[in-house]
Amino acid sequence: MIPLWILALVAAVCAFFCGPVVMMHGPGAAGLLTSRAAFEAFPKLYYYLLRTYGPAAAVFVFRHLPQCLISILAFIFGM
Repeated sequence: MIPLWILALVAAVCAFFCGPVVMMHGPGAAGLLTSRAAFEAFPKLYYYLLRTYGPAAAVFVFRHLPQCLISILAFIFGM
């Protein structure tokens, strides 16, 4: 089992290199927060997910997934 201090150290290093994420209220998502950088990079994917799967799914993808995975999703959906 991995000691807790190692997990904390890895999380701190990841947070340092990822940096702060600027959040915004997702359009059409009733005030839920989403990543501004991901939205600006892939607005077509955001609106596609919003129309097809609803605001909760669109905000979840754009808030919790890293941008490299969002770009893979955009490629899969042809955006």
